[in-house]
Amino acid sequence: MERRTFIVSTGAGAGAVLAGCADAEEENGNVNEDDDGTGGAEGSDDGESESEEETDDSTEPDEESEGEEQDGETEGEDEAAESEGDEDEGASEEEDAADEEEAEKPPTSEITISVTDTEGESIAGVEVHGEGEPHEADIPLEFDAETDEDGVASTPIYENEYTIEVDHPDYDAETVEHAHEGETEVSVELEADKPDPDEYENEILNETPLEVEKFEMYDGYGVSGCVVRVPIANEGEEQLQFDYTFTAHYGDDVLAEFSSPETIDTHTERDLSAQFSDIDTCNEATHFTLELGNYQEVDHEDGDVEGEITTDSEAEGVFVVEDHEFDNSECRISVDAVNESDETITGLLEIVMYGAGVTEIDEAQTQSNSFDSELEPGETRSFHVGSSICAELESYEVRVDVE
Repeated sequence: MERRTFIVSTGAGAGAVLAGCADAEEENGNVNEDDDGTGGAEGSDDGESESEEETDDSTEPDEESEGEEQDGETEGEDEAAESEGDEDEGASEEEDAADEEEAEKPPTSEITISVTDTEGESIAGVEVHGEGEPHEADIPLEFDAETDEDGVASTPIYENEYTIEVDHPDYDAETVEHAHEGETEVSVELEADKPDPDEYENEILNETPLEVEKFEMYDGYGVSGCVVRVPIANEGEEQLQFDYTFTAHYGDDVLAEFSSPETIDTHTERDLSAQFSDIDTCNEATHFTLELGNYQEVDHEDGDVEGEITTDSEAEGVFVVEDHEFDNSECRISVDAVNESDETITGLLEIVMYGAGVTEIDEAQTQSNSFDSELEPGETRSFHVGSSICAELESYEVRVDVE
């Protein structure tokens, strides 16, 4: 028996293939009368159509499944949104409850701070800074103020416990612990800031041609208080008149001061000194300064400056001037006076110096120095005055009286 192979195609060339097969069967005498040449193709089309219908039917459940999945996702999203909404409502309710439970702020009241030094004097410009303890209520924990010219600072603060710092550049700072429970006055005493003596040195400010040595300081030796001394020398050919000032300092403050005019002759050495009776010991001062200035040449010879005596009627025969002279080398006037009475007296003596062409007291060209001294019967007292107008000095007058 002969086997034949049939290739069935549903494509465009199906008719040609089938036709070729039919021709071969006719040649072999084995043609099926029922086949019209198109039967195979029609069967194939029917099969293909049925397959396509089956395929279409098989995809319908997938579309329904996708719809169900989409419906499930939407329902899940809705449930999540509802859950988030519930959470937001819960958080809002918690915040509302927290607001209702927020601590009530304490009341405020005035605090007044008075600041003085150890002498009870008010201190202006004191900086006051307070810092409170943490509080359950939302309140400011810090405050700042500054004392006025009366040493007082006031400000309203919340009731709380505070640490208060009180500070001024010239004083040691103080810290005060204060429980504020209503209007309160707080008094603070500040002690002056103590300077360190090691930070200071003695200083000489010399604006004259004089040679000046270093400071010498000593206590006691038969005098009260602190004595300072500085050796000077005039190596020039002219007599000089000048002013000098000794100052005792405590830090930036002045403890005591002494000023005087002075005259020094040519080729002369001498000491300038000052006695500070207000200072018990020299160690009370951190340092000392000496200033020399306002100098001028003096052209005097012995006998150039003449003096006279004027005695009040009540002093005649009682308080008597024994001797007086002008010392040209030191530009100084010396007077010796005696009590010639039989009783203790208080003698009044005034030495008036006149500049060129001046015959009466004129502040610009005169110098006046007065003394009152208690003298026993027969006692003699000496008085010495240096001239601050030595360069212009022409004459002087000694005026005598009794009390």
